[in-house]
Amino acid sequence: MFCPECGAKNEEGARFCEGCGKELKGVKIVQPVGARAAAAVMPITTIKRPLPIVLIATYLAITGILLVAISFIIEFTIIAVPKKIEAAMDFTSFVSETGLSLFKIALITEIYFFFSLLCIASAYGLWNFTSWGRLLTIIVAAIGFIESLITLFITNTGGIFIAIVTMLASIAIVLYLILSDVGHRFSE
Repeated sequence: MFCPECGAKNEEGARFCEGCGKELKGVKIVQPVGARAAAAVMPITTIKRPLPIVLIATYLAITGILLVAISFIIEFTIIAVPKKIEAAMDFTSFVSETGLSLFKIALITEIYFFFSLLCIASAYGLWNFTSWGRLLTIIVAAIGFIESLITLFITNTGGIFIAIVTMLASIAIVLYLILSDVGHRFSE
């Protein structure tokens, strides 16, 4: 027998509820009410995700969050604050000497910020098994491969290692999402 007040299960013939102490005299309710009734009737469903999907979504989410942080750090420490200080001191010499290089840095920063949003969106879509998430993940991996290929030729030793790891991860992601049998899990 269930208590009509708190929904706790009690033994048949009990006079008081074990959960809240309310008198159960004459109560013959067999189903819990309220939120507990919904929980008792509606089972919790979980989606079993393959390990590669979990790893890819985690990789994309972490990459997206790191790129957002890096783009904000670059934007505010290299561009925004020094630009205001220099502009206040001598605007014309600042624009002629450093304006173009700061514009390039700002443009690259904005591209990284946009790419970070794509990474986060693709991680969300992939985690929820949406068809757009799978397609966006393939596109993000292809863009990451191209970016790593460019970085490979214009960077130093530490950057080369990161570029190679990113290239290998991009290739693995694309191959898994295209060639494996995981495609049937994604809704149309």
